[in-house]
Amino acid sequence: MKNCFYKMIAALCLFPALCACAFVSPAPPDTTSPSSATDGAPPAPPPPPPKSRAEILLSSMTDAQKIGQLLMVPFSGTELTPEIKAHFTENFFSNVILFSANIPDAETARALSKEIRELSEETCGMDAWIAVDQEGGRVVRIRDEMTVFPSAREIGKTGDPENAYDAGYSTATGLLALGINFNLAPVFDVDTNPKNPIIGDRAFSDDPETAAEFALQFAKGSEDGGTPACAKHFPGHGDTSVDSHKALPVLKHDLTRLERVELYPFRRAAEAGIDAVLAGHIACPALDDSGLPASLSKKMLTGLLREKFGFEGVILTDSMDMSAITESYSPEDAAVLAVGAGADMIIAPPDPEKQNRMRLALAEALKSGELSADRLNEAVGHILAMKEKYGLLH
Repeated sequence: MKNCFYKMIAALCLFPALCACAFVSPAPPDTTSPSSATDGAPPAPPPPPPKSRAEILLSSMTDAQKIGQLLMVPFSGTELTPEIKAHFTENFFSNVILFSANIPDAETARALSKEIRELSEETCGMDAWIAVDQEGGRVVRIRDEMTVFPSAREIGKTGDPENAYDAGYSTATGLLALGINFNLAPVFDVDTNPKNPIIGDRAFSDDPETAAEFALQFAKGSEDGGTPACAKHFPGHGDTSVDSHKALPVLKHDLTRLERVELYPFRRAAEAGIDAVLAGHIACPALDDSGLPASLSKKMLTGLLREKFGFEGVILTDSMDMSAITESYSPEDAAVLAVGAGADMIIAPPDPEKQNRMRLALAEALKSGELSADRLNEAVGHILAMKEKYGLLH
């Protein structure tokens, strides 16, 4: 009897606890993912960044459209004739360079620029680069409605780099008012040879640091004013005794001298993130002993400018109509060598037939594998990225 009594007491003591357990809320489900629950597992990679407008456009372009971007073409006349329009349309040309004969006055410049940009939008689905050499001094393509500044040398003599900034900014805004959106300036050469037939007062100074500082300020003014700047003539045209329009100049200095003088401003330009660099038709045995001019040299354009200096913008060549090129290379060979070496855009000869030959040669080089698809995409990618930066892709 006593044992039964104790069992009943024990059951009564346990009853409240059993009831409490019955009303406890169930634990929430475990939502920990298998990867995060594993000790030491790496976090999931972040999603890729959204593609830029340039990347999206590049992925949709045909090879023919891409090759059309590689040529910056001059043409004759003050308007786009039906023949010129057909030529541009068939070749997908979207980048032009104008000279004084194309734009004798502001009204003509505005009308012609409008025509070019509308045709580019219609044919290529993007705005055109319309370039000029508007350095100031003796290198000026249009004066009407423009503030024309004195030569770079005269600006350099003021001792105040802000004057170079003002020149770059005012020139950019003046050009944009005429519909011109790319100034192939300033000169980054160092004026060390009084007998130089082509540079001289186009350079800001005979001192590398001064030349670099004034040129960089002009470039900054240009970019702040709305047009890309272009450092020329890589690797340095200041200490040559030959004009590349007439023959191939040769820089004979050793590497120590080149790094201290000629190359110094271009290294500064690359470090500053300048938009574009124009490669000159200049041989330099200390940089490439093959005899190739910089405009066709992979050692100089890719090895030095891209890889060593870290330049990420657009590399242009000087005009392929200069004797420094035409005396030794056909238009076809010059085009393929330049792009293969690392140039992104070639200033073509004014002859439409030679422009066609260049385009066809690039297409054939791509087909044969002499020009890789990666190099083509890289070149066009640089061009489109600069167009996107300045609002030319819509």
